[in-house]
Amino acid sequence: WAGWWYFFAIGFAYMAVEVVLIQKYTRFIGASAHTVAAILFALLAGSALGAQAAPRFRDRTPFLGILGWLALDAVLAGPIMDRLAFLPMALRAASAVAMLAPLAFFMGMPFPKGTAKVGECVDWGFAVNGAASVAGSAAVLLVAFQWGFTAALALGGLVYLGAGLLLGREGGWVEVR
Repeated sequence: WAGWWYFFAIGFAYMAVEVVLIQKYTRFIGASAHTVAAILFALLAGSALGAQAAPRFRDRTPFLGILGWLALDAVLAGPIMDRLAFLPMALRAASAVAMLAPLAFFMGMPFPKGTAKVGECVDWGFAVNGAASVAGSAAVLLVAFQWGFTAALALGGLVYLGAGLLLGREGGWVEVR
């Protein structure tokens, strides 16, 4: 069961973080399709690079990177955005991509880390992850509307922390043969 909870957690957390970051960086870049495109580009391109690099990192590294970068984002993103607000939109978008690239790199690692533990059962991992992505994108909005976007981003971080603990768990994973 640990594997399925793991894939659920990383799908939920990825979408929770993504939805909050789109909202947060909309204030910086401006309300337009350019903002969504810039944030999605940063997250998807960075995640692809992270997924490719995942085998070279220890299992806990992605989760430490995600939690650390979310903490940095919570503390430093606002002041950095305030200082760069005078830039034209294209440069604000490029700045947002640069600010999010390290986080996205680490966010791309958990899925391949999990697939290494479930082997041929990865199809179920995709299914659980996809369902959790839908749940995460909806649930994070409920949290954001009730307690704010900082709390919603913290929820994503906590779920990633739970996923990291599940990945380190010895039992409960499908045996790979």
